[in-house]
Amino acid sequence: MFKIRETKQKQLIIDLIENSKNHYTAEEIFNIIRKKNSNISRATVFRNLKRLSENGIIKKLELSGSADRYDVFNPHYHAKCIYCKKIIDLKIPYNVELNNIVSSHQVIDHDLVFKIVCDKCKKKEG
Repeated sequence: MFKIRETKQKQLIIDLIENSKNHYTAEEIFNIIRKKNSNISRATVFRNLKRLSENGIIKKLELSGSADRYDVFNPHYHAKCIYCKKIIDLKIPYNVELNNIVSSHQVIDHDLVFKIVCDKCKKKEG
């Protein structure tokens, strides 16, 4: 677990993200935390998400065609179902060497999102 200047609000956000297999949007995070702490405001949650992602404590996933989502900050890849839009973590090795391919720029990090049909949607289609 990451250590930062502790506030109850920040810790609620970090705990939610670290202990979830979901990739929640800011609005979903606010709604979940609001149930635990009715005094927290939307602005506080959104501000803390911004700060935590800017400081590398959590990762903001900017996926085309959907709202930004938040995840733990450790290098890994994602897949997004083309039907239900569910996002899952992939258990494949993160390839740091991909950063070296873009030699004309200083690459800090990279994200790859694979487009898939998830098992649940595959069963629906038969």
